[in-house]
Amino acid sequence: MPIFMDRHDLPGVKLQDAAKAHKKDLIHQNEFNCKVMTYWIDEERENVFCLIEAPNKEAVQELHRKAHGLVPHKIIEVDAGLVKSFLGRIQDPEPEISPMNSAHRTILVIKTPLITHTETAHNTAYQTLHANINLFVNKFNGVIISNNTNCYLTSFSSAKDGLYCASNIVQNAKFINPKPNDIHNFFSIGMATGDPVTAKNNLFEDTINLAQALCELAKGDLVISRNVNEQISKHHLDRICKNHLITYFRIQDETFLLKLHKLFQEHYNNSEITVDFLSRDLGYSKSQLYRKTTTLTGRSPNILLRSFRLNKALKALYSQKGNISEIAFETGFNSLAYFSKCFKNNFGILPSEYIHGYLS
Repeated sequence: MPIFMDRHDLPGVKLQDAAKAHKKDLIHQNEFNCKVMTYWIDEERENVFCLIEAPNKEAVQELHRKAHGLVPHKIIEVDAGLVKSFLGRIQDPEPEISPMNSAHRTILVIKTPLITHTETAHNTAYQTLHANINLFVNKFNGVIISNNTNCYLTSFSSAKDGLYCASNIVQNAKFINPKPNDIHNFFSIGMATGDPVTAKNNLFEDTINLAQALCELAKGDLVISRNVNEQISKHHLDRICKNHLITYFRIQDETFLLKLHKLFQEHYNNSEITVDFLSRDLGYSKSQLYRKTTTLTGRSPNILLRSFRLNKALKALYSQKGNISEIAFETGFNSLAYFSKCFKNNFGILPSEYIHGYLS
């Protein structure tokens, strides 16, 4: 049977309230052919998340309605392995070992340079960077959810741990030897916090999207979301940041980057997409869009879109989702020669060399 996670927004909810409701769910679960697996409660944010194996979403709703009347505000289907990676468990912990905890997580998206199988000084430096990422994610109690080509998706239980990890990665990148001159063109971290279930239909989708947008588009080695910055102030974590160049934006700028990232995601494979299209969709004139993107990202809209397409092409090459020509056209390039030239300029290696040097 599929597994679902639901969200309950309950003002004033306490641990004992959630525990009582959970026990009632367990009593009635068989009536609806469900298996109640576990739950998470966050008294500060006043929400509860339940994990239930069930025939469908309706069975989850009816179970809660019968057991205690607290019908969830949102239900999504989830992968049990992914839930365990992000949240550490998929069943109730032993109370004396691990009390019920919050499902709120801090997400880091880390973009890194390519490593090929060629033995070069640059390659050695990049390998050091990757080793440092693994070292500090583990040191600060994080989990690497995925590591595809040149991008890590990581999760932390607290903003403090995530910030310590990111700060150490950035700090140690300064001392990599030999240090490639172009490392800052390919290395960046986007950081955001959020809940597993929101209005979207995938686990942590809103938080991952924001962290990706900040990592892939914004200017800076370490770019944090507004809610991470609030956590820094609330928990007096400013001292972690004082030696690091950390970027964060106003809510309207963060919203702009999210919209731009969404447009890129939806249309990057269309070679006919122009700045005029982006301007109209975002509600800016061409000159306003140019100023906005260069201020927030350090790049023009055209260069930003091309870079986004190249990273999509890189992932497709890594996954071997077609030959070079097919991938070039599927990522919005209408000329194979132009694609190869752009790939070489961006990554320092031709697509064919990447395939033979990295994937062979």
